[in-house]
Amino acid sequence: PLAYMVEKPYIGTVEWAGGSDKATDAAVQRDFWEASNALPTFTFFLWGVSSSIIQLYIMWLLGTMYKGNDLAHATGCFKFIQSAGWCLGFALTPLNRCSPIRQLLGTAVCFVAGMALTA
Repeated sequence: PLAYMVEKPYIGTVEWAGGSDKATDAAVQRDFWEASNALPTFTFFLWGVSSSIIQLYIMWLLGTMYKGNDLAHATGCFKFIQSAGWCLGFALTPLNRCSPIRQLLGTAVCFVAGMALTA
């Protein structure tokens, strides 16, 4: 719900110019210090913190499951899979980009799938 509230004002504000790969931004220009920037800034901050927490938790789990050389191998494997996922995500994003809602839903689906696979 919080992410949707942040993205909702921007839905439909980016238009693609005649099939080219350049976007024309129809969003209203904002001043950095406007009060309406507080919610998106806080939300992005929370996303960053949650990413750090997840990274720390995974590294802790790896540290409890593996020791010595096995820990290095497991960490390398995890970082490889993580990087491959990012690359795949960028590769699958169409040139005309996804709408913010589709990106939000895609992130939510990946989160749920990841949680289901860890259970």
